[in-house]
Amino acid sequence: MSEFTHEDRELDIDQLDGVSGGDLAINLAAQAYEDLGKRLVAAVHQPVTQPSVTLHF
Repeated sequence: MSEFTHEDRELDIDQLDGVSGGDLAINLAAQAYEDLGKRLVAAVHQPVTQPSVTLHF
């Protein structure tokens, strides 16, 4: 039978960036949250309109 080899090692920061997608993934996530925040603020600051009520007798 063949023996299995198990190796533990730490990656340096450049290798971690390569595995995780680097700054691109972080920048895309940050931009998405920023855009969401802008849309939420814009939605909250919409003018409130009162429905017109007419009474007919």
